[in-house]
Amino acid sequence: MPQGKIEKATISALPALFELLHKANEYSILLSIKPAWKDMQKARRSLKEQVKRGNVYIIREGKGSISSSITLCEINDEWGDLGRDNSALYFTKLMKDPDKAQQDEGERLLHYAAKIAKRRKKVFLRCDVLNDPLGIVTYYQKHGFRERGHFIYESSRREGLLLELTLSQL
Repeated sequence: MPQGKIEKATISALPALFELLHKANEYSILLSIKPAWKDMQKARRSLKEQVKRGNVYIIREGKGSISSSITLCEINDEWGDLGRDNSALYFTKLMKDPDKAQQDEGERLLHYAAKIAKRRKKVFLRCDVLNDPLGIVTYYQKHGFRERGHFIYESSRREGLLLELTLSQL
């Protein structure tokens, strides 16, 4: 199967993005972890706002559904003072449709995010993840991310990790 092209999401992609958000949430429940987003209405509003800002990138399967997406932002409040550091680009909602996404799509989106971060003269690419034993942290570490700190997600009171990739290492 040919690889889908990475493109910036538009408002017309919102129905497919909302479907992907729902599937990603259901998949996290299937893996026996709590839902990634407790308040789906809030998650949908946030995703819509990020699409309007031009911060969401997708891999589309032909003209139809979206198989993967990533949201990039300049600021991330989960990081406290570090989250307002101009030296980093942050990504959230790296989502893959378990039924449609090709194996390497997450990796392709990470490389794309790193490319954008370098273009914007950033030093780091950062993300926050749940501290769950499902290989999520290992996945990012395999791609060069290192642990930078811990925090508690306010909405779920669950422990999270702050991960950082130094772009000069690429």
